[in-house]
Amino acid sequence: MLEINQIYLDLCKQVLYGDKVGNTYEARNVKVTLNDINHNIVGIRDISMFYLLGEWMWYLSGRNDVDFISVFGKMWRGLSDDGKTNNSAYGYLMQKAFGFNQISKIIELLKKDPDSRRAVININTPNVNVIETKDEPCTIALQYFIRNGKLHATTVMRSNDLFLGFPYDVAFFTELQKMIAFRVGTEYGTYTHIANSLHVYDRDIDKIKAIKSNPVEKNYTVNRENFHSNYDKIVSYIDKNMQTFGLKEQIKDLFNKYNIIEHEN
Repeated sequence: MLEINQIYLDLCKQVLYGDKVGNTYEARNVKVTLNDINHNIVGIRDISMFYLLGEWMWYLSGRNDVDFISVFGKMWRGLSDDGKTNNSAYGYLMQKAFGFNQISKIIELLKKDPDSRRAVININTPNVNVIETKDEPCTIALQYFIRNGKLHATTVMRSNDLFLGFPYDVAFFTELQKMIAFRVGTEYGTYTHIANSLHVYDRDIDKIKAIKSNPVEKNYTVNRENFHSNYDKIVSYIDKNMQTFGLKEQIKDLFNKYNIIEHEN
């Protein structure tokens, strides 16, 4: 079994024996490390590659508009406070929200000082509306270290839904790690994920139990070269055809046309 799948299986077992907190089962202060970030997509959970790629495009383009991401996941409309934008648009928070591009800045930092301990991307910052908002970012921060010639990454999350959030979060954050390593000019190393509250909602508990009792491994990878060379074209196509009937199928056709998704058995 691939390392990412074994980690996910172990987390399923851990959360099932966690504490009952409201309408969730919760394990606290959970830490896992992925050594092989080339295989970073959970394959024992039925992942939507359509949604995963949509989320990546939304994040990488630095957007926070509901219209774009809701093409891939309607849940984002229900999370929006104003019906137009989302607070948990990580790409926007990383690249635009604070008046500068945090990703570019830490790349500059690591090039100048490879030993730095300051390479932090902040996501969850002080929010006067923390009580009222429907969409408080789950991720606190990302930190990067160059050690022994490799870029290592650590993510700290205040809250992480094991079924819905974890697989997609790890996939994106490790892809970001690869991108930063490439731009810094170093190899990439381990990815560590810390969830202060890792939980499963009651509505998903049977799904987690099914994964635990009968894990079926399906392995997916993204052709990174094809994705990065074509995602601008796909984003532009979506923007031009936002109200077009059958847009989802058209986007899937584009993913196939550009050979972005690879299946491994």
